[in-house]
Amino acid sequence: MGWRYSLIKTLIAVLAALALIAFAFPAQQVVERSLVIEHSPDRIWELLEDPPAWNRWSPWYERDPDMRVTYTGAPKGMGARWHWESNTEGSGRVSVISASVARQLDYIVQFEWFSMALGQILGQFILEPVNSGTNLTWRLQLDAGMNPVLRWLGLFLNTVAGDDLDKGLRNIAAVLNQQTK
Repeated sequence: MGWRYSLIKTLIAVLAALALIAFAFPAQQVVERSLVIEHSPDRIWELLEDPPAWNRWSPWYERDPDMRVTYTGAPKGMGARWHWESNTEGSGRVSVISASVARQLDYIVQFEWFSMALGQILGQFILEPVNSGTNLTWRLQLDAGMNPVLRWLGLFLNTVAGDDLDKGLRNIAAVLNQQTK
């Protein structure tokens, strides 16, 4: 019985140390990617504000073309909502919470399979006109608050989501380039 007691004490000490270490990490984690796209903000906006248009450029739809999506709320822009179910991408919902036409779109993502742990992620698209078109920035922000598990997970947000953001931006450019041919 003595070795079991020692093992339990050691495990508790390790978990407590990991929880304390987590508070050395920032509560907010942000992953952000940008791409200059040779199209006007208005053209790009059409692909962002319309939820069904996301299936034309989103890397998640590309990985699971059989994803089941249900749209509710406003048809476009602020108030638009959708729920997805996927065998490979999980399940969750997106709600557009703010839309400044051809300038910025803010949305919240909630993943069902870890909503208790993660809560929600704030997503943003920011469109800035530049000489050669539009600088499109896609940003995801996780606020871990006082949750030590989230603070650890937040360290991997850039690794997990960064490539998808890059791919999504390139896909938006490709869709717009195909439309102009």
